[in-house]
Amino acid sequence: MKNTLRKKIASLKAILAGCKSLLIILQDNPDPDAIASAVALRKIANTLGDIQCSFTYGGTIGRGENRALVSYLGLNFRSPVNLDFYGFDGIAMLDTQPG
Repeated sequence: MKNTLRKKIASLKAILAGCKSLLIILQDNPDPDAIASAVALRKIANTLGDIQCSFTYGGTIGRGENRALVSYLGLNFRSPVNLDFYGFDGIAMLDTQPG
C-alpha cells in the first residue's frame, strides 16, 4: 500500500513539475466535498511545488452551511467570467461533469 501511495505522489509531482500557477475549477454550485477537495489539492500543490493556486466555479454557493465553510476557510473564489484560462500553467477540475 505504501508503494502505491508513493507511486501516486510521484505521478502527481510529475504532472505538476514546472507548474507555477494552477487553476482549480470546482463543479457548478460546489458542495462541501468539492470545497474540501479544492483546499486539499491547493495544500498538496503548495507543498509539492510551491504552486500558486486560484479557485473558480460556475453557479452559486447557495446553502448557508457552504457559504459559512468558504468564509471560515477564508477562500477567495474568482469568477470564471473574463478569467484568462491560458494565464495558468495547469488546470485541475474537481468533482465536475463532462460538458
